[in-house]
Amino acid sequence: MRFLLDGPGAKGRSKDALATYLRNLSAFLKEQEALEKKKEGSEKPDEGPKTEEEEEKRFKAGQERWKQRERELLEEVFKRTFGAWSEGDWRSFEAAYLRFVS
Repeated sequence: MRFLLDGPGAKGRSKDALATYLRNLSAFLKEQEALEKKKEGSEKPDEGPKTEEEEEKRFKAGQERWKQRERELLEEVFKRTFGAWSEGDWRSFEAAYLRFVS
């Protein structure tokens, strides 16, 4: 955090990276929330699991859905924030960071 807010990361291409990342994260979460609300309105109510096996199966499916949503969130927010960065931008950022922590 110090690198991005007060150090070399607060200059050049990365100067607004943290704020941009957080704005993109917020926007993505709002979009997903709106999609969820729309989806909830079109689904019929769930009766719930009837056996322990069904409950465990639903739990595992829920965990997998969350992992997938987490991957999608991270990929999309990263793409929105850093999608225009070139390899040179990344090399410059990495070099500045390594100098900072050395």
